[in-house]
Amino acid sequence: MELCGSHVIIWGLEITNSYPDRNRISPYTGTVHSWRGPGLFINAPHCKVINCIIHDNNTGIYDKEDGTEIYGCLLYYNGNNGFGHGLYIGNNHDTKIITENLIFDNAGLGIQSYSANTTSQQKGIRIEGNASFNNGAITLDDQNSTNILIGAETGVSAERILVVSNYIYAPASAAANKSKGLRLGQVDQNNKDAVVTDNYIACKVPLTVQWWERVQLQRNTIYTPMTSINLQTKSGESTAGFMWNSNIFVCGRGTGLAFTYNSSGGIDLSSWRSITGLDSESQMIKTPALRPTGVKTVIRPNKYEAGRGHIIVFNWDLASSVDVDVSNLGLQIEDEYEVRDAQNYFEPPVARGTYRGKSIRLPMDLKHIASPSGNVERLPTHTAPQFAAFVIQKV
Repeated sequence: MELCGSHVIIWGLEITNSYPDRNRISPYTGTVHSWRGPGLFINAPHCKVINCIIHDNNTGIYDKEDGTEIYGCLLYYNGNNGFGHGLYIGNNHDTKIITENLIFDNAGLGIQSYSANTTSQQKGIRIEGNASFNNGAITLDDQNSTNILIGAETGVSAERILVVSNYIYAPASAAANKSKGLRLGQVDQNNKDAVVTDNYIACKVPLTVQWWERVQLQRNTIYTPMTSINLQTKSGESTAGFMWNSNIFVCGRGTGLAFTYNSSGGIDLSSWRSITGLDSESQMIKTPALRPTGVKTVIRPNKYEAGRGHIIVFNWDLASSVDVDVSNLGLQIEDEYEVRDAQNYFEPPVARGTYRGKSIRLPMDLKHIASPSGNVERLPTHTAPQFAAFVIQKV
């Protein structure tokens, strides 16, 4: 589908491609390249895409126009090689808003906010409240993947970037090049300003920040068995323009936290603080199991539909079920509701009932997962019981 008129709103559609050939080699060029069309090609400014389900295309949504809002969508199984992503975006004027989406099991990246040249820009992009997880799952390990990337080639600097309250996960079984969390900066070394706050990242390569003048990076939770942060600054520049503190690092290494700063790797927390001047009040948590404990549940209301929302669960204790307080979703007493597993959305709900003002119980021993269309390189498996995402709605 292509949008060619401005201020168009698409709401509640399923957009998919049933063509079964998912070969990574393009039949037109004979190379590994994008060759299936995007599910949605946005070719006009100020459009909205709300509560849609977009799956099994090449890239789910391709959008380099200004001022788009992409909200409350499920984007999965898009792509047949590393060039097929959940979202491929850019922006120049106004602000592009990417919020409250579930983006998972795509072939390449979850969100690729990227410009290959100056025909598109990376200015004014807000990425908030999304769960981006297990991207790269349907391609083999020689194809790289990142859950969220913002950056561009030389000559296209990024600015006015906000990455707030996102939830990023890759299973422990994923290869390191398939377990990348958030990357800020690609090739251009003149990026301006970014705000990165209140994100929760559990990946092997959780956070890379490259070549920014000003960064506000606060109140994030980062868990990895490898290096917690890779920070690169321009030659001769310091971190003087950074507000970088109050983060939580969950240690997954027996020898303690490790950081990389420019050409130096394996830096411990004390040395990291001394060398960079960052994270003076940040906290390290180290458990005997060298991973987080407990259950973290996140309930994200949908602003367009009362009683609808996303439930995101990090189930570190591997409980068979979790109780979730959904009182902030706008459900009224006696409303009927249903809860669907995002990874098996079109099958029967995993929970349904009448809302009584109490918590609802959700299963975490989930195994069944939707089948991709066509011959993908690798069939994904469910991320439960350690991680799951659900859609709840009034019926």
